[in-house]
Amino acid sequence: MEHYNDWFGNDWCGETRDEEWALIDAIKNSVRDDIKQEMERLRKENAELQQYKQERQEIEKIKNQYQLKLKTETEMYKRQLRTARLEELFGDRLMIGWAADCKIVLPPKCNKCDSERYIHFKSPSGMDFKEPCECQHGTKKYEPKEMQLVKISESDIYQGERKIDRYYVKSDVVWNGYVDAIYRVVCDGKAFDEIRPYNAIFLNKETCEKYCEWKTEQEAKKND
Repeated sequence: MEHYNDWFGNDWCGETRDEEWALIDAIKNSVRDDIKQEMERLRKENAELQQYKQERQEIEKIKNQYQLKLKTETEMYKRQLRTARLEELFGDRLMIGWAADCKIVLPPKCNKCDSERYIHFKSPSGMDFKEPCECQHGTKKYEPKEMQLVKISESDIYQGERKIDRYYVKSDVVWNGYVDAIYRVVCDGKAFDEIRPYNAIFLNKETCEKYCEWKTEQEAKKND
């Protein structure tokens, strides 16, 4: 009881005693140590999470590489099987040609349109509308595309024994389970301005390259 009276006497709210300062310092040091320990734990945990994240990213990268490699090798194997089957069926009638493949090359995107290259505006009545931006209009570029052809010889009924060679290429269209075949017109030796690119085929790659360059230049002139 005397110790109690000594501690909480009449002047217990007065000047801080040495014992109180020691207690305050002990509490501060304890809290400081707890904070340091927690920060060190969080730092270590964050480092482990970063390492885990990097490892996951590396694993995902390797996984994607193997998936792409598997897909590429599978497609290559399928092509080899198709080629072997076609060679078995058609023999020397199977050959390679080149078509003028058309691609649309867009100009750099401007800052007036959205991500899909549309300009948004409101009508006088307040309705929202959109229209294609000028930068959405590209130019046609033609490039040679290798194609597998099947050469079929037919008799010309109007010329007796005269043989006509026709060239067909597999279509992407399937009718009732059967793959369609598109007749291609061989254009080697023809004037470029007489060729229709949608069904033209070249047996000489260099000729096809020259035609593609010429056709691309003609399309560029339309936009001048």
